[in-house]
Amino acid sequence: MRRLAFLKRPKVFIPLLIIILLVIAVVLAVRNLTAPAVGTINQTPMPKAEITDPYASTGKYSSKYLSFTYPAHYKKIPAAKSGNYLEVADFYATDHSGKQISVGLIKESIGSDSGIAYRKAHPELYRQEPRTRLGAVVFSKLTGDERTAYIAERDRVVSVSVTAPTNMDLTADCQTVLNSLIFK
Repeated sequence: MRRLAFLKRPKVFIPLLIIILLVIAVVLAVRNLTAPAVGTINQTPMPKAEITDPYASTGKYSSKYLSFTYPAHYKKIPAAKSGNYLEVADFYATDHSGKQISVGLIKESIGSDSGIAYRKAHPELYRQEPRTRLGAVVFSKLTGDERTAYIAERDRVVSVSVTAPTNMDLTADCQTVLNSLIFK
């Protein structure tokens, strides 16, 4: 009986009872949290949304100096003018191809254009194609990831450059811009 006498003292009994209850509560909480969920969830399926590309048709670009049509699946992105450029317009493909179109207008003669001079000086990188019916000077990069055309009008030169991350046929995209290009 002497062994149980310490339980009769309130200083020991109450803290011991609290510790035992806390241990039981922790064990039950851990057991509850690790047990699988029980119950059902009723959920109605969402209607299938039609995915539409807002850039599925050709776009029109018009500014103070130029207007042209750009191909479908391209989005106009911000572009900064630098150097002697009067105008720069950039477009990025929305079809995940990574293609880009950059159109720049500079005040100079086609004979003094540094882009043409660079491409002519590096035949190991660029191939000059025959002039188009529009009189454009066209260069293609030998790796197939760039096509750039230059068109002169009075003392201004427009460059239309189409680039891609890999070898792709960029002719159609470049021609869409060139065929509709209007100087203002």
